[in-house]
Amino acid sequence: MSVEVKRLSILVSAMLCGLTASQSWAADTVCSLVTSSNATTVTSGTSLPDANLVTTVIVASNFYAPAIEVVQSFLNSSATYASKKIGVCHNATGHIMSEITGGGTINGTTYSSHPTSTGEWLSSNINYKYGLFLAANSKAPQDLVYSDTYNSTNYTIGSAALYANGIPTLYLDPNEKSVGGYDAYDMVKSAGASPTYYAEGYYYGDVTKPTGKVVLNYTSYLSPIAIGHPTSAPYGAAAKVVLEAMNQWQTSTSMGTSISGTCTSTASGSIPAICHYDNIDLTLEAIDDTTNNIKAGFVSAAQLYSAYGANISNAEFVTFPGFSIEQWGVLLETDATNGTSNSSETAALALWNFMDVATPDDATNDFYDETGSTWNEWLVAHGYGEI
Repeated sequence: MSVEVKRLSILVSAMLCGLTASQSWAADTVCSLVTSSNATTVTSGTSLPDANLVTTVIVASNFYAPAIEVVQSFLNSSATYASKKIGVCHNATGHIMSEITGGGTINGTTYSSHPTSTGEWLSSNINYKYGLFLAANSKAPQDLVYSDTYNSTNYTIGSAALYANGIPTLYLDPNEKSVGGYDAYDMVKSAGASPTYYAEGYYYGDVTKPTGKVVLNYTSYLSPIAIGHPTSAPYGAAAKVVLEAMNQWQTSTSMGTSISGTCTSTASGSIPAICHYDNIDLTLEAIDDTTNNIKAGFVSAAQLYSAYGANISNAEFVTFPGFSIEQWGVLLETDATNGTSNSSETAALALWNFMDVATPDDATNDFYDETGSTWNEWLVAHGYGEI
């Protein structure tokens, strides 16, 4: 069965436009201090937490666990940085842009101001910046490069580049299987022989088990569902595009305020109730939470590969690879001088080069040369599409 690929870089970017200055719903950025062998969550503070910290990476929430793994592999393979530490932080891409830019309009997209009161480690009163930004769309990194060119704000070093293709995935609350006896096959149903509305989906992310043209099986039980906030989280925007393709997007939705909160959104006809969460990590937590009423939700396939590991076959999900998301990254300036002029920028550049996104099929280059795995092979093994 053929798959019609609908790259979401333009659609998602459009949905991220018009962010308002008030984001009372925005979740704090979460960080970990990563060494070659472990990762420790970092609490908020007013100074750098460790003398061995060489740089900090900020990533979209879907790439948080994979980024920690990449950083550990980098530290293990580097004689220069073997005993050092790297910070890895995550949040929704739109929120990250509010941190980096402080808010404003860039290249037609309006990013909100960063909250003045925050429990984040790298809050606005800390004179320290991120060295590498790995987003969940293409436009945010490209906007920073654009601003460098036209506004001389010196956000970035070099050009932005594609590092992964994310796969939107409808994931079943594990409790629904144990309590209700449901599985991935209950989440969607055939849209018919010649449907007007549908999305191409695959059970368990396995193209050998095609679901074909599907819509949500709401009439069975699937309500409410959780998604990331479409205006700040690209995977939330992707979920909106998939649901619109199925003609099952609800224009009036309720935003979840905590992972244990009860969704107050109501279903309408064949359209399930939909709840927003601040980023895709909180969306996954909301789906897994057994104390709320969320039945399923849209996340990244990579999050499930990270959460389940070798037991990925135990997860119940349907992937939508035809709606893949281009995820781009860019090196960031951490001082007022152009180029990699300080130790933080140098370390970030070394990590970026290690990822080998320029030659992702070359097994002789930097990434994972100790195991012989290329960057593209690593992406597929972690639930992403090749670049």
